[in-house]
Amino acid sequence: MTVTVDAPRAFIGVYRPAVIARYLRADVGGPARSWKVLRWVRSGLAHPDLVDVDGRDMVLTFEDLISLRMIAIFRSFGHSLQRIRHIENHFRKLTDDPLPFATRPFWVDRGDIFTELAAQLISGMKQGQAALPFLRDHLQKVKLEFDEQERANAWQPYSHVSLRPTIQFGQPCVDGTRVPTRVIWGMINRGDSIAHVATVLDLEEGEVEDAYSWEQKLQAAA
Repeated sequence: MTVTVDAPRAFIGVYRPAVIARYLRADVGGPARSWKVLRWVRSGLAHPDLVDVDGRDMVLTFEDLISLRMIAIFRSFGHSLQRIRHIENHFRKLTDDPLPFATRPFWVDRGDIFTELAAQLISGMKQGQAALPFLRDHLQKVKLEFDEQERANAWQPYSHVSLRPTIQFGQPCVDGTRVPTRVIWGMINRGDSIAHVATVLDLEEGEVEDAYSWEQKLQAAA
C-alpha cells in the first residue's frame, strides 16, 4: 500500500522514515531510530492519513519531518508521548489544522508546551489557557521559518545548512544554494581539498567546512 497525498502535500519534501530518524539523531540526539519514528507516525503524531500506511511504502513530507522534529524536541524536555499526543490533538482542534506542530511557533520547558495565537501565548497542558507574557523569557523557542501561508518552509539544523521543501526535494543543502551537503561530503572523501570544493562550487570555505561537518554528524547517526 502506498500513501496517497493530495496535491499540496505531494511535492514538499520527500523523506523515508529512516532518513528522518537520522536527521533527528544528528540534530536533537537521543534514540530516534526508524522504528521509533514509525511508532510516532502510527500513533497519529504526524499527518493522520499516514497512520495505517505500511512502513515500507511510507513517504513523509517536509511538514511531517518538522512535526516529528518537534516531537523529538519535546521528548528531550521530558514530555511523554501521551502528553504530546494530548497537546497536539488539542491544538489540532484549536487551529483546525492536522499538523499544528509544523504551522505554529512553539515554546517549551519541562512543564508545558506553548504556542501563540493572536499574539497570545497559549498553554497546551491547560486546555488553551492564556499564559502570562513574562513566561516567554523562561522558555525555549523552537527555531523555525514560516512562509506567508504560515507553513514551515525552512529548517536550519546546522550552521550554513538548511532544508527547504522546494529545493532538492528537501535534502540538506548549503544555505541559500541548491548544493546538497552530500555532494560536498563525496568530493572531500574522494580527496578534494576544502579550498578546491569551495572554488568549484562557488562557496565560502566556511560553508564547505560546515556542510562536511553536518554530513559527518549524519554518518555518525546512521
